[in-house]
Amino acid sequence: MLRAAEGWPVLQHDETWLYHISQDGKACPTCTPFDSNSYRGDYLLYEFPFLEVLSPFKALVHNETSFHAALRCQCSVEWVNPSEVLVQRLMAEFEAVL
Repeated sequence: MLRAAEGWPVLQHDETWLYHISQDGKACPTCTPFDSNSYRGDYLLYEFPFLEVLSPFKALVHNETSFHAALRCQCSVEWVNPSEVLVQRLMAEFEAVL
């Protein structure tokens, strides 16, 4: 996968994202078991359809449960291996040019 001039797209399979429950102590019983689960970047949109990307490294999942509506959920996911992924992508791009 070669990048365009503006960079690579976010939420690709080589990214590892870590789930964090809301830090206000009000996580619902449905969200609590997800705490510290890891997800591949391209699976996030299927697992959490209300995902709201805040930055290239963090997103709110807005998990809709029987305890609350999607927009009330403050759980998040964080990209935990950006340096590793970027080095691998650059090496693959470099090798493709050679």
